[in-house]
Amino acid sequence: MIEARNNRPNTVIVTTQEKVVGTPTYYVFKFINKLTNDEILFIPEGLLPYGGPDRYNAFDFNLGLENFDTGLTDDPVNGYLPNLEEGQWNYEIYSEYGTAPTTNPVTLGSFTRLCESGRVIIK
Repeated sequence: MIEARNNRPNTVIVTTQEKVVGTPTYYVFKFINKLTNDEILFIPEGLLPYGGPDRYNAFDFNLGLENFDTGLTDDPVNGYLPNLEEGQWNYEIYSEYGTAPTTNPVTLGSFTRLCESGRVIIK
C-alpha cells in the first residue's frame, strides 16, 4: 500500500525493477479513485534503483505543489498533480522501454507492461 499526502512532495518505493525489460525504462502511474472511478495518469521522477539494481525503485511525485520550471500545479508529465480527493485509490504502474512520453495529458499509449498494482491512501 502507498500512502500519499496532498500539499507536499511524495516518495514511494515499489518493486517495479523486477519486471523491467531493457533500458532506458520509463514508467506511467495510474491512480483510480475507488468511489468515483476517476483516473489520473502521470509520470513520476524516477530515482536510482533502491536496495540494489534488481530490487526496488523509488519515485517522486508532487500533490498540490507548483512546478517552478513550468509554473503549473497540474503538470503530470513532470510528476506534478493537483491535490487529489482524500480516501482510497487503486494504483497501477506501467513500464515501457524506449522514449519517455512528453505530452499532456499523459496516456498509456504503448505502456502495456503492468509492473505493479495495489492501493493508495490519499491524506
